[in-house]
Amino acid sequence: MFDAGIEMGDLLIIDRDLMRNPNEGDVVLADLGNAYTIKRLAKTRDGEIYLKSENASGDYPDFHASQGDTW
Repeated sequence: MFDAGIEMGDLLIIDRDLMRNPNEGDVVLADLGNAYTIKRLAKTRDGEIYLKSENASGDYPDFHASQGDTW
């Protein structure tokens, strides 16, 4: 999330009350089942919700839900 101003070693404070109903464009902490990640909540033109990486290096992929995934 370097391009969002979040760098390695930064301390993040998570407000769970705000995370109950995240909106498109919010930075979220996501539990992907076996790992946690910080990404921006985004939508495709078709309305699909996905987690967008904000690191121009390309080392961190976006996450798109597959059938059976639990976020």
